[in-house]
Amino acid sequence: QSLSAKFTAAAARVAARVPGGLANEPLARIRANDDAIQHATTLGPVLRVYAKAGVDGRAQLFSILLEELLADEDQQKEEKVAT
Repeated sequence: QSLSAKFTAAAARVAARVPGGLANEPLARIRANDDAIQHATTLGPVLRVYAKAGVDGRAQLFSILLEELLADEDQQKEEKVAT
């Protein structure tokens, strides 16, 4: 099961911004705004994204997202060659 399949739509929006280099607090604000939560400075939403992904932090999440992206690209190339 792909990592993105583990996320809700809101959590996926946070995870998609990790490679862009946003710090945890701005990521938490994005997630908080999506859920209309008034506690924008809490890191809880970001930590839940890490927990759902089964990682301890940003570097591990980035690594998994990158691996999946590269695997998808490789699969698309293989499909083009096969056709």
